[in-house]
Amino acid sequence: MAPKVELRHITHDTPTRNRRSRRLGEPASFACLGERSAMAHVSVNVPAGLTASVRETVVLLYRAAAEALELALETEGGAPGEATAHRARLAQLGDLLDQLGPSGEPPPGGVEVSAAADVLRDALYGALIDAGERLAAACSGGWREEQAAGSVRSAAREVIALDRLLWRIEAERTR
Repeated sequence: MAPKVELRHITHDTPTRNRRSRRLGEPASFACLGERSAMAHVSVNVPAGLTASVRETVVLLYRAAAEALELALETEGGAPGEATAHRARLAQLGDLLDQLGPSGEPPPGGVEVSAAADVLRDALYGALIDAGERLAAACSGGWREEQAAGSVRSAAREVIALDRLLWRIEAERTR
């Protein structure tokens, strides 16, 4: 005989706290956060020291979107809206690249950018992954005394700054 399993139904007004600091007893939203805020535009100031790494990531995302568009256009049996979606993504990334400006010395105060939350989030996550890899390399070199401790601190500051930007975007998306 199989063991008896008791299932408990939890309603939306169960007095609990979720990650978004919902008040006790406050009804939960039934809208998926991704559906509600994926297209929301957010603005953030990218500090001068991060502009180059964010731009580099946006260029990589742009190339990937262009390749995806090319494949969608070549595919006869592709979904009808697939090419349109890729074109829209390409346009959003192009706009973000324009806002970040040409490569070279960014303004001392950084660059204020505004984009769809998911596009900006992807760009910052890509830059964060790259910064994390640089931090790992700096830590490895520092441990073997091949690099100065300052390079580890510099790489760590970059990771922390990108993480803060991502938190700001997440806060904007969930408003």
